[in-house]
Amino acid sequence: MLARCARCQGTFTTDHYGRQRCPHCGSDLVLADPNAPQPTVPAEGAGSAPPEGGPPLGAPPPPSGGWAPLPPPPPAPGEVPSPFAERARRGFFSSFFETWKLASVEPQAFFARVRTDQLASAVLFGVLASWVGSAVAALFGWLGGAAWMGAVRQAMQGIPGERSQILERLAVAMGGGATLIRVVLAPVFAVVFIFVGAGILHLFLLLFRGGARGFHATLTVMAYSSGVYLLSAVPVCGGVVAPIWQAVILVIGLAAVHRCSMGKSAGAVLVPLLLCVCCACLAGFALAGAIATALGHLQGGVSNL
Repeated sequence: MLARCARCQGTFTTDHYGRQRCPHCGSDLVLADPNAPQPTVPAEGAGSAPPEGGPPLGAPPPPSGGWAPLPPPPPAPGEVPSPFAERARRGFFSSFFETWKLASVEPQAFFARVRTDQLASAVLFGVLASWVGSAVAALFGWLGGAAWMGAVRQAMQGIPGERSQILERLAVAMGGGATLIRVVLAPVFAVVFIFVGAGILHLFLLLFRGGARGFHATLTVMAYSSGVYLLSAVPVCGGVVAPIWQAVILVIGLAAVHRCSMGKSAGAVLVPLLLCVCCACLAGFALAGAIATALGHLQGGVSNL
């Protein structure tokens, strides 16, 4: 017979009633037997009392398929907290780097067992890693920009006043004030990136019929995978390697946490990226066309003069 899990809404085939486990999300559920005799309702005042913490006597039996889901639901059997979620006991730095190693190097084993109901720890981990990487990258950018602007100033001594003003404005834009603003706003951008990215990923997972365990599971993967942006602190190559590495972690982690195929998770990750690339290419072609048109009008005006 065909049964449906109330938590993940997945259907599965079973040959018996009673307590069993959903093969999609691993939840324990109770499938009621429709042919079983219904419990008799005791007469009012008979002295019977409902069990402590249970439903009142005479209430209808729970619907087949288990209890209704809670946002987020309790951990499934076999799930364990991430080391960072136990930072009070393990120590902050040791738990942070242990979680970073597991999520970045062993994503299959990590996301197959990590608890998905500890969202605060997951988001805090991703924000801290992104913040540190962005802050160090901004510092290196400021130092490199200051050295480059000093060399440009020496090479362009004696230029007209208007050009020197443009150069000074560029120096201000690359100065310490802009760097400080970038460091201060980095956590805000990290939070927005994690939640918006998780929302887009979960939408495409649902389109590919792979988001069985809910948005909290997708958000957990997105947050812990954002730890790779700690590599942004590495000059030159860190900012290029981090997003590629995160895409690989997302494909593996989403498949592991949602118990879906790797093809569904890869589609949920790669299709938005391809759409972004296509939009960027169209915007680039439109900008190039506008520049070419403007240059053509400018050249025509000069020739008329």
